Amino acid sequence: KNKGGSGDEGGISLADNAARMEKARRAELDSWRRHLLAACAFTVPLVAIHYGTMKCPYDMDGPPNWVDWAGLYLSTPVQFGVGRRFYSAAWKSFRMDRVLGMDFLVCMGTTAAYVYSVIVFCMKMFAYGHEGAADADATAAADAGVNITADMADMHADMDDGHGHHLKPTFETGAMLLTFVTLGKFLEAYAKGKTAGALQTLMQLQPTMATRVEVPPEYILRKEGQGGKG
Repeated sequence: KNKGGSGDEGGISLADNAARMEKARRAELDSWRRHLLAACAFTVPLVAIHYGTMKCPYDMDGPPNWVDWAGLYLSTPVQFGVGRRFYSAAWKSFRMDRVLGMDFLVCMGTTAAYVYSVIVFCMKMFAYGHEGAADADATAAADAGVNITADMADMHADMDDGHGHHLKPTFETGAMLLTFVTLGKFLEAYAKGKTAGALQTLMQLQPTMATRVEVPPEYILRKEGQGGKG
């Protein structure tokens, strides 16, 4: 007889169950490995550019430089490519169980960092265009013989200082956070795989065949001193 119950009875043996668990574990591990490699492919150059240019002069009042553009291009695939799995998990958790778990916290933190950087990036572009138009008007006014007093120039400088030009995009923040969390998920899946492998080895010790012995009723001892022929 097949002790596992597979075959004619339509059941699932422990060996089959262990094989399914191993397949699911490998699929999850491979998925997190792909996400980790993709995150590292974009985050490592982004971090290298960020820390490699920290001591370089940075024009707060100018348009976004190549470092800002590189940060935008490199962080976007990490935020919405690698982070897509976290967004999906957070939404499913909230929709089904109304729970805001760790996935939601990761999404909230990384999205806040990314949106902040995009806003600062757009402010630099808009402020540079606005200042360029103001400089053109001032030049035209000077050519027409209109003098701008020193007090008005100082007031204009104070207004420019209040527009937040000291802000700087930090695209690397969200990308680094997503990469580290993805690394943690990969290590967690790897550790679970070790446990699942041990359980699978234990399940494989189950015998697949067993012999059933049927004893006739007359050979069963009913009471001490009585019974069958045995």
